[in-house]
Amino acid sequence: MLTVFKLMFNYWRRSPGWVFGFIFPIFYLLLFRLFIPLQSYLPILLVSTTLGSGIFGLGITYADIKNSVIIKKIRTLPLPQWKVVSGIISFNFFVTCLANCWIFLFTALFFHSELTFVSINWFYLVLGFFLTAFLASIIGFLIGSLTANIQDAGNFAFFITMPVSFFSGQYIPIKKIKESGEIGTIAKFVPFSYLNDIMKRAFSHYGNILTIKDNLLFTGYWWPIFLSLIWIISLFLLALYIYKSQKE
Repeated sequence: MLTVFKLMFNYWRRSPGWVFGFIFPIFYLLLFRLFIPLQSYLPILLVSTTLGSGIFGLGITYADIKNSVIIKKIRTLPLPQWKVVSGIISFNFFVTCLANCWIFLFTALFFHSELTFVSINWFYLVLGFFLTAFLASIIGFLIGSLTANIQDAGNFAFFITMPVSFFSGQYIPIKKIKESGEIGTIAKFVPFSYLNDIMKRAFSHYGNILTIKDNLLFTGYWWPIFLSLIWIISLFLLALYIYKSQKE
């Protein structure tokens, strides 16, 4: 699997993908902190960045390299197919986690007075990082597998992320979504709604949770975590099936 990481890294370091994961989110942070408290906006930004790094990043990357020498080299490795798929997804997972850590550390270093660190539950925050990065990376792998080229992958990724972002409360507060019964019901089936819930709750866990209660879909952590794991396992099995069918 280490060889898969090396091959993926050699491609990634020459691509502009790091700009979208490490640079653009900082511009969004500097802009939106002028209008929204960072304690409320940072979890949304972290999930949004993960969507970009995972769905767009790996979707476009895999669409570009799946017929290249890189993937041909990967497929010749004496590894089980599940390890190959896991290696490709895991590489993007680690890159996405690094991007999120960079954003969080940048915010903590330069705007620490705007964050209430004692309110954060670090266990659930890290868990939210991991679940979001895995889910987005798997979806990105699926997009890259099902599209013929970079342009199609970008269009497909945009088609996926726009409704996902809308229903998960990144553009419209969950409170407004819940007020519309049908839209609120749809939101409970969108996987990134669960991850937004986990991240928002983690940032206010030891603070005044009542201030964000109306912007949460669920009353606790366990349902969002359980449903996220169901999505991750199901989509990974689908990704493995598609990889096997395309290799044959």
